[in-house]
Amino acid sequence: QGSDFSLELISAILEIKTFKLSTKMNALQQKYSLVLKSETVYDKLTKIYNFTHNLVQKYIYYQMSEDFRLDLHSALVDTLEEFFEGEEIYKVAEPYSYHFGVANGIIDENGKLQIENEIEKESLKKYLEFQKYLGKNYAKEYRNDETVQKYLEISEIAKLLNDKKLEIDFKLKLSNIYHLLGKRKKIVPLLEVCLKESKKHNFRKLEGDSYFDLGKNSFNKADYPKAIDFFAKSLKIYEEIEDKKGVQKIFGGISTIHIYKGNFDKAMEYLKKQLKISEEIGDKGGIAGAVGNMGVIYLDKGNFDKAMEYFAQQLKINEEIGDKSGVALVVGNMGILYLEKDDYDKAIEYLAQQLKINEEIGNRSGISTAVGNMGNVYYGQSNYDRAMECYEKQLIISEEIGDKSGISTAVGNMGNIYFEKGNYDKAIEYLAQQLKISEETGDKRMVAHSVGNMGNIYTEKGDYVNAMKCCNKAIAISEEIGAKPILCYQLNFKTQLLFLLKKYKEAQNLNAERVRIAEEIDNKELIFKGKIISEKINFALGNKENPPKQLLKILSKSENGEEKATLNYELWKMTSEGKYKTEALKFYQELYSKTSKFEYKKRIEELS
Repeated sequence: QGSDFSLELISAILEIKTFKLSTKMNALQQKYSLVLKSETVYDKLTKIYNFTHNLVQKYIYYQMSEDFRLDLHSALVDTLEEFFEGEEIYKVAEPYSYHFGVANGIIDENGKLQIENEIEKESLKKYLEFQKYLGKNYAKEYRNDETVQKYLEISEIAKLLNDKKLEIDFKLKLSNIYHLLGKRKKIVPLLEVCLKESKKHNFRKLEGDSYFDLGKNSFNKADYPKAIDFFAKSLKIYEEIEDKKGVQKIFGGISTIHIYKGNFDKAMEYLKKQLKISEEIGDKGGIAGAVGNMGVIYLDKGNFDKAMEYFAQQLKINEEIGDKSGVALVVGNMGILYLEKDDYDKAIEYLAQQLKINEEIGNRSGISTAVGNMGNVYYGQSNYDRAMECYEKQLIISEEIGDKSGISTAVGNMGNIYFEKGNYDKAIEYLAQQLKISEETGDKRMVAHSVGNMGNIYTEKGDYVNAMKCCNKAIAISEEIGAKPILCYQLNFKTQLLFLLKKYKEAQNLNAERVRIAEEIDNKELIFKGKIISEKINFALGNKENPPKQLLKILSKSENGEEKATLNYELWKMTSEGKYKTEALKFYQELYSKTSKFEYKKRIEELS
């Protein structure tokens, strides 16, 4: 098979003494452009020759008659079985299965399955075992395109053998590879076929697996009610058939939905269930998933030390079990953690690891995510040119793999860059693109983000009418899907807007609700902003305590440069005292020297 061949193997097939064959080979080396390879390819086949061009090999091969070629394939099968006894034959599974397939009329000489041929059933079953072995190895090595072809072939063989269970099983496996490759349009139709066939033949486990994968797909579109519905159906089946691994998998999926919705206590409840079952059955992958998502909760709540502790546990397990995809995921989360801490060098270091692993395993969706996250680091550093480069790469990859979610994220982030640069019209243009894509895909979470960010831009432009429309729409969507973190940010925007419109009482009531939610999800940034706007509202309503004691108390405890800049700025605005103005200017200049945000620049100009 291919352009390599073994002198020792040919000697055995043709029953010619090795010395005599060697003499012939010396002449053939010149005539047919053969090269003796220096490395040992197989343990027992040492003398390996190689054609310098594949066309040479094909020319020589097709000079032989078809019957003689088939005899050669049969002879190769027999010889390989002599060289590799028992389980050792799997060491040469690829060439062996090829020659076996051709010799038995299962595949043609190009490796294409011969469906129209009458194939002996036992031979087909034997060939199938090797294809399953190869498919498993290809998937493990992330040879994704080859895995797709192998799974499609296995599904076709299953049809020939009338093995419906095997056919559905490998179609489900195929849907996961399509996800890795970003071929999203192929996933749902395939899963719907799997579900229909599983129900028809009463394959309960496969029915549960189909519901689970449909739930994952709905989650990816932020259709949380539909995802929960699919997960509930899957859970019912797994519990009925006592499939504990399936049950823990569902608990993990449900917990992720609660994380996205900001229901952290509920999420932790499900993760503890997932962890307990995974430990009981010794499922290290399930353990890694559970502790990793616990880390995500602590990250979202701003407890970075606790988050890193859980991420470290997850990383150790994923490395032990050789889960490269899992390793990429956790180092990416570590990178995001360092980004949240403004440790940009460390963030880039971890995100570069995430990118490298995803490139090695061919996970293009993961590559897109890693590049986008690196863009977020540069964005945080106000290195907008580098950030834009990353977002453009993310956009290109996402378009190539048909990942509309990735496209939406990329164009939205581009819009944010234009906003930071003060180019509000361009920012609106890109966010409108993000909104259109998100509405098309039904990703309500991203719709809320897009509309909310557009509202923020309209506020900066002084277009309060459109700003209010956007805020109200974003709030309604956030409430509909139960996404508390997004809702909290949108309530923050609306509170600020109401304050600008001098609707102080309305702003006060809304701020109280916003602070309650911020405390519930333990978002320290929004709790801080809530306290600031609360004091500004009280001051505007006539509580002219000079200076406001609450702000002074917060200032005395703050160790954050941005918080100190904000507090001194607001104290100056309320009291007109020069000392606060001087301090605010100093802090904003320090901040701007590190990250040249447009917001800092505006404050410096105002204070100078």
